[in-house]
Amino acid sequence: MSTAKRGRYFMRWFASRRAPFDQAGIFILLLMLVIWFGFGPSYFFKIFKGVTFTAYFHLHAIFMVLWVMILLAQPVLIRRKKFGLHKSVGKFSYLLFPIMIITTMLLIHSQLSGSTDEGSSFFIPFKDVIVLVVYYSLGIGFKRNVQLHSRLMIATIIPLIEPSLVRAFFNLLPDPIVSHSYYLTIAIIDLVIVFLIIRDLKFPKLRWVFVSLLGLIILFQTAIITGAADAKWMNQIARRFSELPLTVK
Repeated sequence: MSTAKRGRYFMRWFASRRAPFDQAGIFILLLMLVIWFGFGPSYFFKIFKGVTFTAYFHLHAIFMVLWVMILLAQPVLIRRKKFGLHKSVGKFSYLLFPIMIITTMLLIHSQLSGSTDEGSSFFIPFKDVIVLVVYYSLGIGFKRNVQLHSRLMIATIIPLIEPSLVRAFFNLLPDPIVSHSYYLTIAIIDLVIVFLIIRDLKFPKLRWVFVSLLGLIILFQTAIITGAADAKWMNQIARRFSELPLTVK
């Protein structure tokens, strides 16, 4: 068998395997490990050393951790056939998710100084908020379609990878590799989404979730790499957002 035929055979076999979305808890456990290595030195460890953070940092951390715990719990509950509890936790997310988004926006606002060149400082975290809101909303909208719902909720995990993994690389990698932390991070994120797309090749009515997610993520990554996130109009949006009376600076 030629190399090309072997490659096509492997892709057909790989795509035919049922995507273990009820085992997403394993992926989320890995995410929690990345979060620990990313935010441990820059946040958690510093708390124990007496470093002071604003209330906005703490609120964001608390509700983000709660959100990750829900993402971890839901597939576990499905595997153990605790469907009633799964539904109750899902309803609890109706309250938790908006609070998590609000505390994120407050943290973003508190870190802006109001200068005219903070477009990327606003855009980089805000793009993750966009992805979270879009795919969580779709996930709730399609909650009666189990296969579609599970994929949409998995999509909400992806925005959590970048801020954690960038920091983890920054904390762990030696010079000069550390200077490429962002590029390593986006490469891994894109490969993860491509992996999910390949797993869904057998399900044409479902593959749009990860295909659309990849397109949106690449669009945002391109904006950062090309400097579009620092364009004049984005700087103006950031400045006007920073001028809103949302936080005490």
